[in-house]
Amino acid sequence: MRPETIYDLLEINTPEKESPQQLLARPKQNIVKHLLLRIFYPIAFVLLICAYWEWEGTNDSLAFLLLIAVVFLAVMLFLLIEAIVLHIQKKYILRNTNLAILLLAILVSTVIISQA
Repeated sequence: MRPETIYDLLEINTPEKESPQQLLARPKQNIVKHLLLRIFYPIAFVLLICAYWEWEGTNDSLAFLLLIAVVFLAVMLFLLIEAIVLHIQKKYILRNTNLAILLLAILVSTVIISQA
């Protein structure tokens, strides 16, 4: 396999192709901030739902679980759409972060469902 093929598969430029101007023009990709925001907002939203449920004093646990499932699916759909947008913007590290979060969420939900 030629080195150019490996570079193409990994979606990176060969060292000969990338000029200093391209290195400076590369978009900033703060992975820690991206990851924290993508994890914090859904957890905060679920905690707000829990607080509202406790404040109302309802015992409808099936509706609560259904609402949490809908929030979970909405967040997963958002992450998938955002991964596509990030791919178009050539922010591959952030795209891979979104896809890793999706994979982890699917894996964890599969384990939880299989235990029930």
